[in-house]
Amino acid sequence: MVVEEPPEEAQAYPVKRGHKAETDLGEVMEEAFEEANEIPDREAKHDPDEWYQASFGHINNVEARYYKKSTLWVINDQKDPKDIDFEEEMDTVEETREAWNDFLQGATGYTAKERSKKMKEKAKASRSSSLGSPIERPDRVISPGYLALHRRWVHPSSPSRSSSGW
Repeated sequence: MVVEEPPEEAQAYPVKRGHKAETDLGEVMEEAFEEANEIPDREAKHDPDEWYQASFGHINNVEARYYKKSTLWVINDQKDPKDIDFEEEMDTVEETREAWNDFLQGATGYTAKERSKKMKEKAKASRSSSLGSPIERPDRVISPGYLALHRRWVHPSSPSRSSSGW
């Protein structure tokens, strides 16, 4: 059984084309977080892509796995920022942020800037597809008067109005 939907709390990150084939997620997590453990029974026993788990700094627990070839699912449990004394723990905060970015770059093949750009493109696409065209939207009624007012005005001497067949 292969899982089709990510767990509710998972964040999906796009993976650069061909990157998954040359990447071992367990090794990437070990390099970034100093240790990683395979979670064999996380979702499905027949699943070729296993979940991996690690913790580091202010990250209490992070679980990740590849889904198909183009997606990385990540479940991340961090300390509550209210519980962090930033004056005393600034080094740990910076190390945690660097390890997190190293992990995501190693696992997805994208830098933080590229990941941000991809996420913005995805959000923009989902927003535009959810709106639909004005004709498809049943909640929006367009009156004939509105259409008459907003029709493209054509100058009487333009080629589309001439009798020459333009």
